[in-house]
Amino acid sequence: MLYGRIAAVAGRNSGTRFSHTLRRAAKASHWCRSSALIAAVLEKRLGVNLWDQDIYLNVVGGLQVEEPAADLAIAGAILSSLFGRPIGASTVIFGEVGLGGEIRPAMFTDVRLKEASLLGFKRGIIPAHSTAEESPSLMETLRVSDLRQAQEVFFS
Repeated sequence: MLYGRIAAVAGRNSGTRFSHTLRRAAKASHWCRSSALIAAVLEKRLGVNLWDQDIYLNVVGGLQVEEPAADLAIAGAILSSLFGRPIGASTVIFGEVGLGGEIRPAMFTDVRLKEASLLGFKRGIIPAHSTAEESPSLMETLRVSDLRQAQEVFFS
């Protein structure tokens, strides 16, 4: 299991709304597709304004993550950059984001939480309907069912 920090930079472009194509850039094709899709869902479900933002994603260490479990972390990174509010460095985030803004469970939730705890993470933000029976003793686990709830938890 690999853990890396996902960073996003959302910056206002310099032109008018239709002056050029906005950038949704990442190091792997899955990330480009995911970031564009997640940005669209964030706009629709949370009402955030991303139409005039260029979005760049990066994983520390150059790791390539191709699983949907990274969706919620990508959403958190985009919102963190957009609002200029950091998410705690000792927070692990995973879950798939659906088109309706719902957060779907990721596979191996128990294993992910146990490994994250061993690596020093103190807080986990996971899907509400995950199969995890209990969180590791040294980790606070917060369950979210949709993006609106996730946004509140990211910055609490």
